[in-house]
Order: sequence, then C-alpha cells, then structure tokens
Amino acid sequence: MHGRYGNVLLLNGKAVDEGDSLALRHGVVERWRVMNSANARTAQLDLMAAEWRVIASDGGLVPEPFTTELLQIAPGERYDLEMRWNPESAEDSGELRYWVPVVENEQVKLAPIVLQTLFSNDEEALAAHDVELPEVTLPEWPVEDMPTITIELDGKPGFNGQIQWMLNGKVYGQHIPIKVDLGSYHTIDIVNKQAQVHPMHIHGHFFQVISRNGKPVVNEAGFKDTVMVGAKETVRLSILFDNPGQWMYHCHILEHAKMGMMGVIEVY
Repeated sequence: MHGRYGNVLLLNGKAVDEGDSLALRHGVVERWRVMNSANARTAQLDLMAAEWRVIASDGGLVPEPFTTELLQIAPGERYDLEMRWNPESAEDSGELRYWVPVVENEQVKLAPIVLQTLFSNDEEALAAHDVELPEVTLPEWPVEDMPTITIELDGKPGFNGQIQWMLNGKVYGQHIPIKVDLGSYHTIDIVNKQAQVHPMHIHGHFFQVISRNGKPVVNEAGFKDTVMVGAKETVRLSILFDNPGQWMYHCHILEHAKMGMMGVIEVY
C-alpha cells in the first residue's frame, strides 16, 4: 500500500556504510546535487558542522536560497545545496545524516543514520569568500480563483485484493486524457482524499507551487516537476503548457503508479 521501502539505504548506488567518509578542503564552498531516487521512501537529510542552504530545485535556481532544519526530499525530487566546510577547528568532523522513523518505547520517532562523515584534508585552508549566485526572477504566471484542472487522488480495494490508486476516480487505462492548448496557462488543484501521501510528478513541464490548503507556500519557490501532496491536502499549482506532445503525470511511488495512479496530458 505504501510502496516498497526496502531495508538497505544506498548512496550513489552503494550500500551505506556508517564508516564512509568524505575529505574536504577547509574553507571550500561546493555545490551538491541531491536526488531522491528511492522507490517510495521520503528522504529527510541534514548536515552537521557544515553551513548549507538550498539554492536550486527540480527546474533550476530558486529566487531566494533558504535553510531548513531537515530537508525533506520526496521520491523523484532534486535539490542543489551550497555547502560551506568551515569548522572552527581543522580537527572537527561533521556528518551527512539521513533520518528514518524508528519505534522506541512504543512511540515512533526519527533517528539519524550517518551517510558520510566529513573531515578536513591536509590542503591549505582557503580564505573565507562569498559565492555570487545569478539573480533569478520567476515569471508571473496567472493563478485563477478557481482551478482550471482538478486532479483528485484516491484509492479503493480492487477485485484481486490489492488496492487500486486512482486519479479522478479512475485507474490508468480508464481515463480520458486531459487536453490543453499549446501555450496555455492553467491553475491545477491536486486534491488528496486519502491519508497516504503522494509525490506527484508531471512529465515534460515545470510548474510553480502556489499554496497548500489555501495557504501560500514557504521555501517552495522555483520551478518544480515533482511535489509532495500530504494526507488530506490540496496543493495548487500554476503551469504553462509549452511543450507539445502526450505527457504522463503520476505518483512517484512506483507501486501507486503501477496500481493505477497515472494519467496523460495532451498538449497540442
């Protein structure tokens, strides 16, 4: 129902070894591309003893870089981080950590798994310096008071005992494709009628996340192609359909897509 999580974390295709380490030059500023390629597990990451901020997401640089205590990355999402390695002492170490839910005293809590230990190498420390990012201005796409496209996410038991995940009450193969004009703007509401979260992905286009349950979003500015839709949540998007063709949209928990939560948008 929730998708296959597995019990082994992979980092760049290799099983995570908590003894793995990464040597960094003291004072360095690096750009890290972080992608959650897991089938169903939502990643929650942080960096201890390093300064970091989000500078880009799925579709490029964000207008205003931001920091957060834990960075949540849905399956299929990507973020770029600006990472500064500038600990107080060359002997100090840091950690790239992945937080997972565990049960302790009959309570569910988050506990960290160390993906890599960070430490300073023997190179001469770099002098403190700033990195100037290009100025980013997002286009002001129109947002209608009422959605021009509504996509309802739901599920029900199927005939074979497996759950069917549906878009607007139908599984893949039963839908009539959503038809839009090339060059048209649309306001899309994705309405999750279930308690299960769904990372929704649209092929061939980028969108802007406008609101969640009617409230303007925080730290989600930028071009996206994947958005996490929480339990019983409505997420509003603004999109320009400027790429002709037939494009899939689906839940990025791949079992959900396989069990019906997948459709087609025709742009002509």
